[in-house]
Amino acid sequence: MEPGPLEMKAWRIRRACASTEEAARLKALEAAALGDSDLSAAEMRAVLARPDQTVYLAEAGPETVGLLAVFETAAPAGRRLELDMLGVANGWRGRGIASSLVHRAIADGLERGIRSFRAIVAVDNAASLAVFRRWGLRAQGGVCDMLTYSIQGTVSQPYLPPEWREVASPEQAQAPSNWLEPLLAYRDLPGYCLVLLLDELGRLAGGAALLTVHTIAYSGIWIEEHQWRDRTAMRAVARAAVERAKSAALDEVGLLLDSSADNCVYWAFAGEGYQRAGRYHRLVRHDKA
Repeated sequence: MEPGPLEMKAWRIRRACASTEEAARLKALEAAALGDSDLSAAEMRAVLARPDQTVYLAEAGPETVGLLAVFETAAPAGRRLELDMLGVANGWRGRGIASSLVHRAIADGLERGIRSFRAIVAVDNAASLAVFRRWGLRAQGGVCDMLTYSIQGTVSQPYLPPEWREVASPEQAQAPSNWLEPLLAYRDLPGYCLVLLLDELGRLAGGAALLTVHTIAYSGIWIEEHQWRDRTAMRAVARAAVERAKSAALDEVGLLLDSSADNCVYWAFAGEGYQRAGRYHRLVRHDKA
């Protein structure tokens, strides 16, 4: 059954604008409803000004009582809307505000021709899981561990084993086509870069598709796809993403790992300074064009 109306009489949904006053209002609401962002109001204003970003606000009279931050990314199947940060102020929860925010974002996305939507939601966030499922997002794969690396400096460090090298062109790598295929899907997509690591014999040992993202909580690199041959290659891929984030003066690196995967993957990343940031569901929705 179709959920209730998009706009309720008790509140209205609108897009935030990139003004100093709006950014200050957004910062205060995010701190009260979520508390996930360390960005200043000025930094949030810069994010609001980006063309790929939209923040929806729920207002009840003079109060701003809810928010949903979304941003567009490229994906092999076409443009995708990332439903990133959803929060409602205390005293206003349980009234359908979060559902109205998600409905508005998806409706606007569909109007712009977007047919793919994704949300990464903590397994214990029952309220958000229920809202996203109500609007057609379903779990893709099993529960995942989120790993993050917080960038503390910009000084680059050597990370490749002796005689290994990093290349950007798949033509320079000797590897079976099925090995490269998952990475090549991201080769020409805006916002991504490919990192391919060759061993001392010129063979592809590991690689990753790295997506640069900017949100109202952080700017960083997301490891969207990864491949590796062994533990040494895993650690080199993990470090390559960190060094790329350093060179771009970003805040952090993150990725999701299947919780049922071999623990050696987790320990390889942990050995490079990544930390577990919780367990999450990957929720997706794909509509036909």
